[in-house]
Amino acid sequence: MQLHNIVYIPESMQGRWAELVEQARADIGALADKFVGYVGELDVYRDGAVSMAQVRLDALSSFGFLLGQIAGNDEFKSDVIWTARRLGRDRARIGIPLNDLLAAVRLDFKVLWEVFRSYAGPADRELLVAGVEKIWAAIERYSIEVQNGYIEEASRMADKRLSERARLMTAILNSDIPADEDLQSLATALEVDPDGNFIVVATAVQGDHDLRKAAERLTASGHIAHIHSTGHYSLLISDWKGEDTQPVRKLLSGSVCGLAPVIHGFSSLARACRLAIEIVELNATGAHGPAELKDLWLPFLASRLRDAAPELVHSVLAGFDTVSEAEQQRLTEVAWAFARSGSISKTAAQLYCHRNTVLNRLRRLEELTGHDITVPADAALLLLAFLTSRPEASSN
Repeated sequence: MQLHNIVYIPESMQGRWAELVEQARADIGALADKFVGYVGELDVYRDGAVSMAQVRLDALSSFGFLLGQIAGNDEFKSDVIWTARRLGRDRARIGIPLNDLLAAVRLDFKVLWEVFRSYAGPADRELLVAGVEKIWAAIERYSIEVQNGYIEEASRMADKRLSERARLMTAILNSDIPADEDLQSLATALEVDPDGNFIVVATAVQGDHDLRKAAERLTASGHIAHIHSTGHYSLLISDWKGEDTQPVRKLLSGSVCGLAPVIHGFSSLARACRLAIEIVELNATGAHGPAELKDLWLPFLASRLRDAAPELVHSVLAGFDTVSEAEQQRLTEVAWAFARSGSISKTAAQLYCHRNTVLNRLRRLEELTGHDITVPADAALLLLAFLTSRPEASSN
């Protein structure tokens, strides 16, 4: 950041200026006390975020360096810069808001200007005009370095927090049974109640732009939202109230993602993350908007039946082996179309055929499988068998 130009005291006044500075040096304890009194009126300091004893120690150090700077016409000294940045870093670690910190630092000017005016006599009026600019320039340059130190430390702390959150999330997701200590540490790092409600959303990492925008919107509305990348997928974890997920569905209406059911407590976090990722993997059609388990329950069940898939398919669809592949395709197609609408007329319209054709195919399906697609229990079994046999059939 560009610093102010050096402000010079006229040569004819430099001797008297040095006297005033030395008088302030002699009274530096009183300056610090006056500063503590002013700072104590600021809300953030009145609440005890920083002890007044520490404020006084820092004031003594700051005034000492500032008076040395005000006394000379040289460039801003490295030891003054170091002192200012150290103050900024310390206050960032404590959590003092930057604006409150800068307001306190600029009280240095109020204190210095008051004491310089009290020291000056009637003949020093012109000197004070030149001196006020000198004092203000020093304070402003000091404030800039305090701000630089604060921002530097705040950035480092933010990076450290993100790194710690990522480490804990990775440990939790890689464990069959996450350690209670890791769950509690993550809740602490996120500043959430580990026993509260949470939502988990997953999306492919290459398409996580909408997920990050949603996290920003949630944060702006008072939620704690965290994004975690697993390499292939990005996860959004946010605290939540109630069971209604419509607000987050609205935020992500244009995104291809998976939304796990609302979880109650961090103990279910790893399972919810895996579930959200599995829903994304199953959302083969890429339909926009968050897909939920209730939307993909059949593919989900089929994916969980991989080990028993051959037995299921044989027990339900053995009769298909007696007919051509073309007929198998027609019967599978009519089954899915009827299951989606439950209407013979709508099925006929979708398949561009006569309703009697639909009825004949459904009767043929029952002959070959022994299951009636118009009966809900039979329909669920048939569709599950179709999916485990030919997963792509559900998108036809």
